[in-house]
Amino acid sequence: MKKYGWFEYQEDPLRIRNYLTGQQLVISSMNEESGVTAYVGRYTDGELDQLVRFSFGNNAQNTKEFRFDYGDFLSEPPSYGHWRRIDDFIADALLCWPEYLEEMDRFFLCITGGWRSGVWQPQFRREFSSRKSGKPDQLTQYIIAEPYVIPLETPAPSAWRLVDVDHCATKASLKFERLPVSNVPYLSRNSPVEGFQGLVPFLERDDRAAYIIFSELWPASFRGEDPEPIFITHTSTKTSSLDSEAIRRAGLNWVLVLITGFANFRRVENFGLPSYSGNLYPETNRAL
Repeated sequence: MKKYGWFEYQEDPLRIRNYLTGQQLVISSMNEESGVTAYVGRYTDGELDQLVRFSFGNNAQNTKEFRFDYGDFLSEPPSYGHWRRIDDFIADALLCWPEYLEEMDRFFLCITGGWRSGVWQPQFRREFSSRKSGKPDQLTQYIIAEPYVIPLETPAPSAWRLVDVDHCATKASLKFERLPVSNVPYLSRNSPVEGFQGLVPFLERDDRAAYIIFSELWPASFRGEDPEPIFITHTSTKTSSLDSEAIRRAGLNWVLVLITGFANFRRVENFGLPSYSGNLYPETNRAL
């Protein structure tokens, strides 16, 4: 048996298990044909029991890739909580599979189908890269979040709508409040989100509890050759805010995300550091 992060990988029978939550995927059949390995298995967690199908092979760019399509095993849209329960587990478990992670420089996971903007979209595609960000001894220094199992009754988030402007400014910002002495910016839960309306396009969630603001445009170029402006966006919710940088290269690529503030402050009593083999080392009384 091998461990990686939260997961245990057992070979006979082939089973992937999150040993902290009890979620697991047990493979019942595995067939290889024309360079593609097809897997059939069951995801279970004590509340949910779901047949799943996925495959592993070369994509159009001749790079190794897991393909996981909800249409291959679901005949009707799942509830949001049902989808997230499976999706959260599968995305982490397949990308951490030691058999592939240790032997390959990189591989991808392509997931088709998902909830977005309040509706189920069967052709919604997401692609994840498995590339490691360090050597095994470096990975032991990284902090990971505790695993979270989303409740099955969780409703789908509200839809988003685009609010456009006739003439766009090159920069806009929120009206922050600031903590005394430290001068740390924050948005109060009771304060309106404002300061950008009428200046730049923005996305507003239907419940008006979250916004994505196109806050700045930086001129830039790719290796000093082609124009490649950088888009800066600001995301604001009732609990936190963050800035993101994106570039337009073979699609829209998000290259940097920075947390810029919290609406409330609290202490984190416990968190753990994982070893490369999956063991967790708890540390206590560390402030957020």
